[in-house]
Amino acid sequence: PPPKQATYKVEHWTQKVDSGTGKVRPADTHTPDNYALQDEDTNKTGKIGELTAANARTDAKYKGYETPTVTQETIEADGSTVVKIYYVRKTVTLTFDAKGGKIGSESTKILTGKYGEKIQEAEVGKPEKDDADFDAWTPLLPQKFPEENAGCEATWKIVKELEIKDGPSKKEYAVGEKFDAAGLSVYVKYTEAPQRLITKDEYSISGFDSSAEGIKTITVTYKK
Repeated sequence: PPPKQATYKVEHWTQKVDSGTGKVRPADTHTPDNYALQDEDTNKTGKIGELTAANARTDAKYKGYETPTVTQETIEADGSTVVKIYYVRKTVTLTFDAKGGKIGSESTKILTGKYGEKIQEAEVGKPEKDDADFDAWTPLLPQKFPEENAGCEATWKIVKELEIKDGPSKKEYAVGEKFDAAGLSVYVKYTEAPQRLITKDEYSISGFDSSAEGIKTITVTYKK
């Protein structure tokens, strides 16, 4: 007589991301700490004593995962057979283009991580440019690595000029005194963005000399 049939179950487990570190959990240890059960196929049947015919899923939920190799199991008569399929997160590359600026010493920066891992802004770094201020990444910097390779481009606010709205409170000095910038307010104006008050750490001052009497010209410099 032909072998009788029995039911079996297929479980689909996806690799977790550690909520504390933002990094993926170990892929080679198949435990509930490292993998989450996503779906169960319970309507599978096959001949007792033969191998299961389980297939990995390819729908949208599993787009960010590598397609796993399925290890089939021998079908038991009591319906206890379970095929567990483990999906490992894909390695994804993000490319950041500074668009004329620099990220550190490079014009582009590449970040590599696993799908779903957290992206720290400090890992990317802030691009710099001699005549502009960084505005934003386009598209916006994602909070996590996406399902597939992607890129972001820097957008810039072009510096038009500086404006000193309030000069330093102290304008007269005795010979030998040090310069006092208290009260000085410097604004940077952009070609297509609202002006901004810049901090004393962002600009430099030159031209002050109290070694001899006379009228002195103070120069305020921002970027280049």
